[in-house]
Amino acid sequence: NTSRFDLDLVQYSMDLLAEWGDIPKLQQTCRNLVTVRFDFEAEEFYFPRVFQTLTDGLARILETTKEFVQFHHLRFSAGETTTDETDCSRLQTLSNTLKASMERVWEQCEKVIVQCLDEYLSFTSKRELFASKEGGEVEDSVWIQDLSGLECVLDCTEAFLNRRSWFLEGRNTGEKTPLVALVESMAESIIFQRLSTICHAHLRAVHVEAMTTTGRSLSKDNWILSEFCSAEVDRNDSNTKDFVHRALEIHFVDYENRFSNSREESGLRSPSHSKLSSPAPEQTSPALDACLDCLLPGDPDEVLRVAPRTLATGVLGWVSRLIFVAEKLPLVATDIGGVVKNLFDLYLATVLRMCTGSIKNEKLLVGQERASPLAATFDDGRRSPLTTNRPSSPSIFGGYRRRQKNPRPQITFPPLREVDICAPLLKDEAAVLTLRRFSERARDSLHGIVNLDRVDAWLTDPEVDGNMDTDEMICSFARVFEKRVSAAWSCITLACIGETASRLVSSRIEQMHGSVMKASLEELGSYTEAVAQATPTLVDVLMLFASAKAIGGRDVVSRIMTVGSVWEEHKFHEHPNDYVDQLCERCSLVWGFVAASGKLSQGVMKQCWEKIEHAGYLCLLEGFARVPFCSTEGRALMTLDLASYSAGINSQTLSERLEKHDLPFEAPSPSHGNGMRMVDTYVKVFYYPKEEVPKWILENFRDYKMAQAMALVAAANASESVSEEQLQRELNEVKELYSDAEGCIK
Repeated sequence: NTSRFDLDLVQYSMDLLAEWGDIPKLQQTCRNLVTVRFDFEAEEFYFPRVFQTLTDGLARILETTKEFVQFHHLRFSAGETTTDETDCSRLQTLSNTLKASMERVWEQCEKVIVQCLDEYLSFTSKRELFASKEGGEVEDSVWIQDLSGLECVLDCTEAFLNRRSWFLEGRNTGEKTPLVALVESMAESIIFQRLSTICHAHLRAVHVEAMTTTGRSLSKDNWILSEFCSAEVDRNDSNTKDFVHRALEIHFVDYENRFSNSREESGLRSPSHSKLSSPAPEQTSPALDACLDCLLPGDPDEVLRVAPRTLATGVLGWVSRLIFVAEKLPLVATDIGGVVKNLFDLYLATVLRMCTGSIKNEKLLVGQERASPLAATFDDGRRSPLTTNRPSSPSIFGGYRRRQKNPRPQITFPPLREVDICAPLLKDEAAVLTLRRFSERARDSLHGIVNLDRVDAWLTDPEVDGNMDTDEMICSFARVFEKRVSAAWSCITLACIGETASRLVSSRIEQMHGSVMKASLEELGSYTEAVAQATPTLVDVLMLFASAKAIGGRDVVSRIMTVGSVWEEHKFHEHPNDYVDQLCERCSLVWGFVAASGKLSQGVMKQCWEKIEHAGYLCLLEGFARVPFCSTEGRALMTLDLASYSAGINSQTLSERLEKHDLPFEAPSPSHGNGMRMVDTYVKVFYYPKEEVPKWILENFRDYKMAQAMALVAAANASESVSEEQLQRELNEVKELYSDAEGCIK
C-alpha cells in the first residue's frame, strides 16, 4: 500500500545522503519530488497541504528571525555585554544589520511562496474537475476537493501576509486584514498575480464545463416542464414564490457539508470566517410577479412544474457552484457575473432560436427586421383577371356605380409566413425594444462560442401526411405547441433563479469579505434585472408565434385568399366561409389536447387559450388585408366570417367541441381582447371615402402593420382613376410614416 511518492522519497533521501552537498543533484531531486507530487499523483491534490505546510514553516522562520533580532537589539540597548566602545559599536552594527535583513528575509519568504505557486501552475491544467454520470448528471467531487483546497491556500496566504506589519513594523493590533483589502494595498505583489492566475484557471474550468454540459443537455431535453426539486421544496409553504430561494439554500447546505468533509479528508484547516447566515427571501420584481401567478400551480397539492430538466437540475446546479466559487475565491468574484451572463445567454438564446426556427424569424419577432411592404404596379394597361368585362362593385368610397375603365394596380404582398402574422406592432415597441436589445447582446456575447444555427431544427413542426387523420395531425401540432410553450415559460423560472442568486451571492459575499466585494457584483445585479425585464415580453412573443403555427396560420390566410372571386361578387351571403369552422375546430382541439396532458398549470393554460384566440384574429386580419379588391357584399362576408369565428370560440361552443372529441375539460372564457376590435375596425375602413383613409391611417397606424395600412391605400385608389405615380406617392407616404416612427423608437 506504499505510494509511489513514498518509495521515491526514500530513494531520493538515500541519494542525498550519498552525495550530500551536490547542489545540481539536490535541485534535480527537488524537481523530481515536485513532479511526482503534482503530476503523477495529481488526483490526490496535494498542493493545498504542501502550501499549508510551507506557510506554517515560513511563519516559524519569521517568528524565529523576529526573536533573534529582538534579542540582540535588547542586549545592545541594555548594554549588558561590555562597556568597551568598540564592542558597543559592533553590537550596534550587528543589531542594525539584523534589523535591516528582516526586509530581505520577508522578500525571500515571498519568493518561496511564488516559486511554489509557479510549480503548481505548470501542472494544474492536467486536472479534470468534472465528469459525466449516467442520465446527464455531473460528478463534481473533484471540483469540491479543488475548490476547498484553493480556499485553504487563500486562507493561508491571508494569514501569512497579515504577519507583514508585525514582522517589519512591529505593529500587532490583533486585527486581521481581509484578503481583498490586502489585494488593494499590495496590488503589485507577485503572490497575488500567481494566486489570481490559479483562481481564474479554476473559474475557467467551471465556465467551460458549465457551457459544455448545459449545451449538451439543451440538445437532449424533451422540453416538458418537470417537477422542480420535488423532494426538497415544501409545496405547502405559505409563499410558493420562494421556491428558487429554498432550492438554492438546499444546494448550499449540501455543498457546505461536502466542503467540510473534503477538508477533513485532506487534513486541511477550516477557514477562518464564521458560518454564514441566510438572508430572508425577498419579493420578486413586479415584472416577474404576475408571470409567477400564472406559472405556479394554484392548488398546493398540484405538482410544481416550472422548469425542464436542463434548468431544474443543470443550470440551477451551475449557478449554485458559481456562487460558491465567488465566496471561496474572492479574487475572481468580479468575474462570476460574466460566467452567469454567458450561461443565461446560452439558455435564453437557445429557447428563442428553437421556438422561432431561424435567425430570420427571430429578428422579425423582436423587431430587428421588418417584413417587406406590398408593391402596387400597373401592368401595361391590363385589367385584373378578376374584373375583366365585369361591372365593379358600388363604390364604397363615395360616388356612383360605374364600369371600370382604368386598369387596376397589381398588388404584390410579401411572402406569406406565420412570423409576419405575429410581427410586433409599433404600439408594442417599448416592450419589444428591451427584448430586441437583450437578444442582440446575447447573440454577440455567444458569437464564436455557440453555433445557434444548429438549434433551428431542434423543434420543428410535424410533417403533414395526406393520409393522416385530422385529429391525429392536430394532436401532433399540439404536442409541439406544448413544448414551445414550456420552453418559453421556463425563461420565467430562469429569471427568478438569476434574481434570487444575485441577491444571495451579494449577501454572502458581504458577510465574508465586506461591502467592498459586494460593490463588485453590481454588474451581475444589473444583468439579472435586465433578464427579469426582458423575459415576460419574450414569453408573450414566443407564445403568440407558437399559437399561430399550431393553428396553421399560414394555411388559414391562404384559404381566405383562395376564396377568390367570391369576395367580389355582388350578392349577400347567409353563411360564413368554410375555413371559419375549420379554424374554430383546430383552435379548440389544440388547446384541448394540451390540457389533456396535464403538464401545464391552469394559469399557463389560460394564457395559451388567449394567445390561440388572438392568433386566430390576427390570421383573419392578415387574410382580409391580402384581399385588396372586394365588393361591398364581400366586405359584409368578411364581417360575417369575423362574427362566426367569435361565436365559434365562446365557452359553450368550445365545450361542445371538446366533449365531441372525448376531451371533457372545462373550457376557458374567451377574452376577445383587442383582436376582434382590430379586425372589425379594419374591415370598416374599406367603406371610408378615399380622402378619409389617410387620416385614419395617421391616427391608427401603430395598431396595424405597414403592409396592412398600404393595402387600405391601394384598395381606396383601386376604385378611382389614379395614375401609377399618384398611387406610388401615397404608398410612399405610408412607408415614410412607419419609417419615421421606427426611427424615433430606435
